Amino acid sequence: MLRRSVMIVATLLSAGLLLATTALADLRSPEGTAALGSTLSDEPALRSLIGTVVVDALLDDARTAAPEAAALLPLLRPIIAGAVDAALEAPAGRAALAAT
Repeated sequence: MLRRSVMIVATLLSAGLLLATTALADLRSPEGTAALGSTLSDEPALRSLIGTVVVDALLDDARTAAPEAAALLPLLRPIIAGAVDAALEAPAGRAALAAT
């Protein structure tokens, strides 16, 4: 229950940041918006938050799709989290976050 609440709060915060960035795209120059996105994608707390939301969403989806494998999901969580963190730390991951 607590994990789901944290995921909801994290998703709402991420959505708020996305909406703010989208709104700024109309108010600022494209270069300014790109710079803001780049600055946000360099923020470790934001990458950590997005990583946590992605991992939780993947595990919830896996739990729903294959309930018989639910017992294995805690064992897979560190592997999935490592893969997601590595993807977000990579230049392509940061570029994707900056574009978002």
